Amino acid sequence: MIDRLWVFNQRAAVNLLDYYTTIEIIISLFIAGLLALVYKNSHYSKQQKRSCYWSLGLLLIINLIEWTSVMLDGCSGQYRMWLVINKFLNYSLIPFLGYFVIHIWVRHSKYDRLLAVLLPGNVLFQLASIFTGWTFWIDQNSHYHQGRYYIVYLFICIIVMFAIVSAYHQFEQKTFSGNRLFVFYTFFVVFLGIVIQEVSGGALRTTSLTITIGMCFLLNRFNNFTQKVSDMKISRDSVVMRTDIMTGMQNRYAYEEKLGEMVTLQGGK
Repeated sequence: MIDRLWVFNQRAAVNLLDYYTTIEIIISLFIAGLLALVYKNSHYSKQQKRSCYWSLGLLLIINLIEWTSVMLDGCSGQYRMWLVINKFLNYSLIPFLGYFVIHIWVRHSKYDRLLAVLLPGNVLFQLASIFTGWTFWIDQNSHYHQGRYYIVYLFICIIVMFAIVSAYHQFEQKTFSGNRLFVFYTFFVVFLGIVIQEVSGGALRTTSLTITIGMCFLLNRFNNFTQKVSDMKISRDSVVMRTDIMTGMQNRYAYEEKLGEMVTLQGGK
């Protein structure tokens, strides 16, 4: 009976890893699709596209690093150093993702100076953790463990999340949108996904999934905004073409438009 339970547990573990690998492949395909959509979108400025590329590219790298960390956890001791490097990169890069997300919406954020100190400081903190175990440590059997000052890293992530929400609020003030509540709900779901993974000690891998879903929603929202701005510009240019700028009198384009409408109405009769 004990042998059967052991075999069942082994199969369950293998299936769980296979399932996680499948999820990571799907997530990577979604991110690649978002990169293609950003590349094809002519409404984005060069700065906005650059921030999107950095955000999505960094998210893709973070997903790959996290998947590699899960695969290396508990492997033989010869892979211990690779797991240490993966964890260092993972904890160092995730806050930088927030920085690039912020600059998709706004060119300058009031939190730029704070992040310019906080993000490099986090990298140094994670570098020190390799030797001190402050945020994480890897035992001789290559098993990952959270460090005694892991809460400091979580606090840094909360500050970055707050900066993202603040930057989006700054962006939304210019969009005259009534969908702010739904977007803030998206932020809540992403934060909840991060909390679930951390509280479970990494047993439930929900961070990458919720961040990717959140990026899909936010980029879709941003795409709608850029489309709205483009439509308003076309409408404004149309008015300028039909109205004399100096006198305000309608020019020949306006008469041609009215003539076309009359011809259409007569044709319909």
